Amino acid sequence: MNIMVITTLYPTHKEQQRNEITHALHYFFDDWAKQGHKVQVVRIQPTYPSVFNVLKKSKMANAFKTVSSFKKDNVNVTRVPITKIPKINYGEASINKSYKIIKNYLDEIDKPDVILCHMINPSLYIAELVKKYIDVPLVVTLHQTDLLYLDSKKKHRSRYDKVLRNIDQLCFRSESIRETYNKIGFIVDQTSIVSSGIDEDAIIDLNKLKNKKNRKSKEVFIAASLIKLKNIDVLLRSFSKLNDKDIVLKIAGSGPEKNKLLKLVRQLGIEHKVSFLGFLSRKEVLKYMEESDVFVMVSSPETFGLVYLEAMAKGCITIGAKGEGIDGTIVDGENGYLCSPRNVNELKLKLAQSIHNTNKDKMLTNAVSTAKKMTQNQISEDYLRTLKRIKR
Repeated sequence: MNIMVITTLYPTHKEQQRNEITHALHYFFDDWAKQGHKVQVVRIQPTYPSVFNVLKKSKMANAFKTVSSFKKDNVNVTRVPITKIPKINYGEASINKSYKIIKNYLDEIDKPDVILCHMINPSLYIAELVKKYIDVPLVVTLHQTDLLYLDSKKKHRSRYDKVLRNIDQLCFRSESIRETYNKIGFIVDQTSIVSSGIDEDAIIDLNKLKNKKNRKSKEVFIAASLIKLKNIDVLLRSFSKLNDKDIVLKIAGSGPEKNKLLKLVRQLGIEHKVSFLGFLSRKEVLKYMEESDVFVMVSSPETFGLVYLEAMAKGCITIGAKGEGIDGTIVDGENGYLCSPRNVNELKLKLAQSIHNTNKDKMLTNAVSTAKKMTQNQISEDYLRTLKRIKR
């Protein structure tokens, strides 16, 4: 199968690390390429007029403002720039300019069987033009950020509504995203869920799981970028309210909120119970998960955090955010807990329930069982079958 992907949600260059941008989509595409399918990613790269180079974000983006092709593992990638003015919608001229670059590229390669688009703005508006040019099915997968875009302004909905009729299949990164999409008013019948999957080697050994079930809980862990939407301040405030003297919290990750969080730890008087580990490799994160008893992350908005599944696979009682991407995969009280993202007292209660869980054996069994059903290979195959059905 020949698949063209159009998205902003992909590494800009082959050396870009996962602490800079998610690699969740790359894992799908690399799996397909390994199977012998042709996968061509068009990475739409927002760039800014030089007058905005005083801004750090603009200066970093403009370092990759030229058209360029590279290979990320087994996936061919072409980077296509699009001009962006901060806080202003992408203009039609910018969209058309990027489309023309792709159009010229299409004339040099084999015609794709299907176009797969991730993210609405501006990727979908470019993908629609490509669909009209080569006349192949267009599959669009929506993320949490897309719902925020649609729900923020009427003109966004109006613009999206005009291209909706040219979409052949809609997919959603989680069940909660599909439900929110329907609530916004774009009700559709034939849709698919495309979550992320874990590597099979992330699943805990049965003997280690048995030991975790039998031991007293004492370690809480989170692995996340230290940014506002991760709500780590809420976790710290909730953690500080726990009466357990022996419980410790370990925080893996780096980001702009670190100094504020360190200050909050001092204000709460919990310096002796909280450790900041810095950025860890995936292998190191999995090791800490295996050694920890509880994993908690109540970030919002959150499309679908693979880290939750990995924590469940490693035998952690896992706490996620209600109404976000993991809601539905985690069923509150059965294979983990769910909590309102900014509710300190509710999270304190969920932490206490996790630490003193009287049904720990069953909950961890359910958590690992859930994770086993959601390996990357299984989900990649399901996603590919969706594309093949549309092709026919």
